Amino acid sequence: MQHERGYVTLYTYIYIYIYRSHINYTKDNLYFHYAFYLLN
Repeated sequence: MQHERGYVTLYTYIYIYIYRSHINYTKDNLYFHYAFYLLN
């Protein structure tokens, strides 16, 4: 349960990071896919 909640927090931080850096969308989208790849 604790582990699963950690994933939700991580996804939230990634989402906020991308949302705040919307100008550099392409680069941030790359980071998001890389992080998503690491989680799977």
